[in-house]
Amino acid sequence: MASNIHAYAFDHDEVAGDDVQLLAGFASEIEDCNIAGDIGQGSAVQAAADLSESLREIEEAGFLVFAGTYSQELKSDDTTSPWRVLVVNVRRDESINEERGP
Repeated sequence: MASNIHAYAFDHDEVAGDDVQLLAGFASEIEDCNIAGDIGQGSAVQAAADLSESLREIEEAGFLVFAGTYSQELKSDDTTSPWRVLVVNVRRDESINEERGP
């Protein structure tokens, strides 16, 4: 999902301490996964494995990750180009339960 994208939005709950590095590393893994295919297939395999490991670490720390893609048409002069956009939201498990209510 994180490969071959043109843009991405990354949003997360407020973090502090070790969680800052955890989420920063995860954001970097997403970027690495997107450019790895340009470098070579071996790099793409490694980037996907690193991203999976980062997801496991985030889950163990009590976060949930929501992600999806959509296509955005960008117009420039007389041409229109489809851009694939990735949206990633990282939330603490508790914040999801608070938003739902009782």
